[in-house]
Amino acid sequence: MKKYRAKFHVSVQPKEDNLGIKTGIKSARLPPQITELISDLMVKIPILIKTGWFTIIDKYPDAENGFDVVLSFDFEKDEDNDWTASCHVDDVGKVDCLILGMIKMIIQEDPIIDELIEMGLDELDLPDSIQHFTPTC
Repeated sequence: MKKYRAKFHVSVQPKEDNLGIKTGIKSARLPPQITELISDLMVKIPILIKTGWFTIIDKYPDAENGFDVVLSFDFEKDEDNDWTASCHVDDVGKVDCLILGMIKMIIQEDPIIDELIEMGLDELDLPDSIQHFTPTC
């Protein structure tokens, strides 16, 4: 079976009154299902980081000064033709482990993720048309 590799990068730089969060992906051409998943991660991870920022710095004090996380994923189809993803973190004492846990919960469609995303969007106080991606015309 063909494996598809992708490196997911998230960079967090705390500023005076905000968090600067950048996400990126480095990969060869990916199938649409994986591209959709990666796009989902690139949108949801920054919201989850902002929503859980105080919990993150409480658990990982070094994160308060910012951090860069690069996670390498291998995607492939299993014998049932379902997509599987694998990734590991070498040092479980770093924020990398938490980010990987967030990604795992997103992939598994854990309902708590949607609740946290909704909380994060509510805090941004966006107009409903932007917050819920509904057309305005």
